[in-house]
Amino acid sequence: MMNNTMSYKGYVGTVNFDSDDRVFHGRVIGIADVIGFEGGTVDELEADFQNAVEDYLETCRAVQASRFLSMPHQKRMASVLTPPTSSPST
Repeated sequence: MMNNTMSYKGYVGTVNFDSDDRVFHGRVIGIADVIGFEGGTVDELEADFQNAVEDYLETCRAVQASRFLSMPHQKRMASVLTPPTSSPST
């Protein structure tokens, strides 16, 4: 059975084969950014896909951290000190 997608950590990537260059390639779908990956073998393709997702997640964490640090001090404190919406049961 032919499956033209792969998944990792909830992210889905398309899979295509370029017969001229003899390489597999794909893109992560379902996100706003464009993330591509490729490999000469299925194992290389899968490894590059997983590395692409890990890089994307690391970038998202870094961007989120920089957004947090660029907030005015009062908003940072409010977001850090905001109590949970539900109280623990006693």
